[in-house]
Amino acid sequence: MGSNALIIADLSLCLLEGDREFELLNTYKGVPFLCKAQLKDIADEVAVFNFSKTGSVYLEQEARTILLSDGFFDPIEAQVQSFDILNNSICLTDLQYASIKFGNRREARVEPETPLEVGVEFNSEKFTGQLVDISMGGIGVYLPGGMEDSPMRAGSTVNLIIQIPDGKVGLPGRIRRIQDFGEDCHRLAIQFTGNSPEKVLIVRYIFRRREQIRLEAQKLFEARYQSKLAEV
Repeated sequence: MGSNALIIADLSLCLLEGDREFELLNTYKGVPFLCKAQLKDIADEVAVFNFSKTGSVYLEQEARTILLSDGFFDPIEAQVQSFDILNNSICLTDLQYASIKFGNRREARVEPETPLEVGVEFNSEKFTGQLVDISMGGIGVYLPGGMEDSPMRAGSTVNLIIQIPDGKVGLPGRIRRIQDFGEDCHRLAIQFTGNSPEKVLIVRYIFRRREQIRLEAQKLFEARYQSKLAEV
């Protein structure tokens, strides 16, 4: 793909000016993580940064990142060309302005630790699926079977029974998107269209699960760092 020439020019200017703060944004199981970064070099459309260790391990896992700079750049998507966790160095290539989809997920969203069941009622039919992720505004659900076999479509209204650790939550919803995940599975993105007293259980679950994910992320970083250190 290559890098956008305007982005490379702007970064080159930043390199000359020095002291501009950047952040690298990645997600892990739905939770966003930021790590601070300092631009060190620009060569052959590749940007080299030094980064803080906190939150950095996802740069290697996802192989992509979002580059942020307050008050100067629009968000920039980039491919991770190389990642050195011991020397806090990362090389980014294929730098392009982020698509409008970047800003679509503003709510806290988490993935479950273990499979959680979701009941989806549509007209007189009932389907049982598995929770993909959940926020205060909606959920993602995997349902068995191909998308072409489903009677539901984008815009269909459904009733949901979500089984989370603290209990069951019943909510109405509207399907925003349906995606096929092969012959045996399709995914629904469902927006909540109402409330219920049990919705407080979702709030508690999201808060608790985010803390679990942050702790897991820290352990993941420490394990990766020690593994690389042992190779030296």
